[in-house]
Amino acid sequence: MTATVHQPDLEARAAEPYVEVWVWVRLIALQALTSTGQWAALVAAQTYAVFSLHQGAQFLTLLSACAAAPLLANRRWGRISDRHGPRHLGLAAAAGSAAACAAAALAVHGVVTLAVMLAVVSVCRGALQASADTAPTWTENVGTHTRASIWISLAQAAPLIIGPSLAAWLTVTWGIGAAFTATAVLCAAAGVLLASLPLRRPATEQTTNRSIPPVGELRRILLVLTLTVASYAVIEGLEPVYLRQVVHAPASMLAVNDATFGLTCTMAGFALVRVQYVLQHRATLPLAVLAVASTEVMLTASHTAAITTTASGLWGIAVAVLAPATRVRLLAAVPARRHGAVLGSVRTLWATASLGSALVIGPYAAAAGVQVAIATCAGLLALSSVAVRPRRTTPPTVSPIPAPRSTAL
Repeated sequence: MTATVHQPDLEARAAEPYVEVWVWVRLIALQALTSTGQWAALVAAQTYAVFSLHQGAQFLTLLSACAAAPLLANRRWGRISDRHGPRHLGLAAAAGSAAACAAAALAVHGVVTLAVMLAVVSVCRGALQASADTAPTWTENVGTHTRASIWISLAQAAPLIIGPSLAAWLTVTWGIGAAFTATAVLCAAAGVLLASLPLRRPATEQTTNRSIPPVGELRRILLVLTLTVASYAVIEGLEPVYLRQVVHAPASMLAVNDATFGLTCTMAGFALVRVQYVLQHRATLPLAVLAVASTEVMLTASHTAAITTTASGLWGIAVAVLAPATRVRLLAAVPARRHGAVLGSVRTLWATASLGSALVIGPYAAAAGVQVAIATCAGLLALSSVAVRPRRTTPPTVSPIPAPRSTAL
């Protein structure tokens, strides 16, 4: 007897790939809009402070602290997202971010209001980012964590180029009000996308990696992430000084290096979509760490502009592998119900490493030199690859069960 397949069932199965693609488009757009809003608000505030308020480096440092300090609470936002779901927290954060940006567009007229409004916007945006990070775990039909990590890394890399350029252009051309208004629109659009996602609480599961204790695995990966972000923050702060004092290159060379980094990072991310299995290998993460550290040394070990640009391109490829590889290892080490808290901890470490490195590296670079400072950070990052190297695990030994004693005479 043959089973009859109803026409609605066939249509539903045929529509599944299209539903999955549409879900992915919304997830990627959610990450891109959230990250773009973060960079747009900060760069708009810095541009307005320099060109309109005529402030110097000290006030720019204060603005960076106002934008990064609220991210220290991202672990708490992640826990709330795990407990109540990313939709509730995300919609409230999107509404708060849009309202804060709209208020900033009307209220910012001096240094005090600029710093206060940027801090308020950063608080709301941190909660929105935590919801966007947790959304893939709560979304059906998104495939494996490997695929999600690749696309999310791509979505977070694009705003590094789009966000600052858009914010600076709007601020210089139309004023700080236009830049904050655009940021409000981005946050509102992110809220609409989050509301449209098919979210469902993930099923209770055990850790998928039994060969390494979860706590030790988390600590090692978070150590690597901390040193990676610290080295990136150091290069972002010292690369302009290096290009001017050592390479004797014009200011446009910094834009060329940033564009090269973003282009190669994006291209490598699209290539990883075809070879996702590479990220699941245990040796990928330590090799990616060594590649990032090597390209950072190459970036500042030469006096030629062409070599620094080449190193920026190689650096982008290494970062494109390292970012999803760390996310895959993190999510594999903990249950799905804790993904929000873990990803929130990552955001908190990013903020801590960025702020700490900015405070420490300045005096060290002044005393030892720019190249020595960057090489030191790259060396520490290379040493951290030992912490995430593949480890041999021995299966547990089981004592043989003694045979019952014979009772025969």
